[in-house]
Amino acid sequence: PSQAQLAALREKAIEAEAKEAPVAYQPVIDALNALGRTAWQVNTDVLPIIEEVWARGGGVAEVPLRSELEIPRWPGGAYSLRSDRRR
Repeated sequence: PSQAQLAALREKAIEAEAKEAPVAYQPVIDALNALGRTAWQVNTDVLPIIEEVWARGGGVAEVPLRSELEIPRWPGGAYSLRSDRRR
């Protein structure tokens, strides 16, 4: 969505909250669906360079330092992997 569309959505949300009415999120859902339908392609010219930067620990060309990244934990409970449930 464009900046104007986001601003319009924010304005509508503020108006809805003032009227204690539900906020219409359909434009956001439509935008996410449009992104999901957008075809993408790996840039095979850049990929080996980024892989090498990552292999060397990152910190170059806006690739984060690997040593500073926290690996998120997979949520448990209903969101656990099927293979985790057997353990």
